[in-house]
Amino acid sequence: MERNPEPRKNIPNNISNFESLPNGHIQHTQTQHISRSRTKSQHNVDISQEISKAVQSLKVDVERLTVKINSIQNANKSTAAAQKKFFGGMSPQFIVFVLIWPIVVNFIMNRFVVRRK
Repeated sequence: MERNPEPRKNIPNNISNFESLPNGHIQHTQTQHISRSRTKSQHNVDISQEISKAVQSLKVDVERLTVKINSIQNANKSTAAAQKKFFGGMSPQFIVFVLIWPIVVNFIMNRFVVRRK
C-alpha cells in the first residue's frame, strides 16, 4: 500500500532575508556577514574563566580525595601489621583449629576406648 505524501503548500514569505524556491523550500539569503568571533569575544572570556574555575575546583577535589585515600591505606596497613604481629601471619581460624583439634581427638579416642572395655 503506497501512501501519497501531501503536496507542499507555499507559505507566503514576508521576510526580506528569505527567498522561496520553486520546490517549496525556503532559502536564506544573507545580506550582510556577521562575524561570530567578534560578537562573542566577551563571552569567550567568561567561558574561559568559568573553565579555569572548574579545573581549579577539580584539582582541589582530586587533592582531597588523594589525601583521604592515603590515610585509609595507611590505616589498613597499620591494622594488617598489628594482626600479623599477634598471630605471626596466620589467620585466627587456623589458630583456633590448632588449639581445638587435639581436644576433640582425645575426646573421640576416650569414647572409643570406653566402649571396647
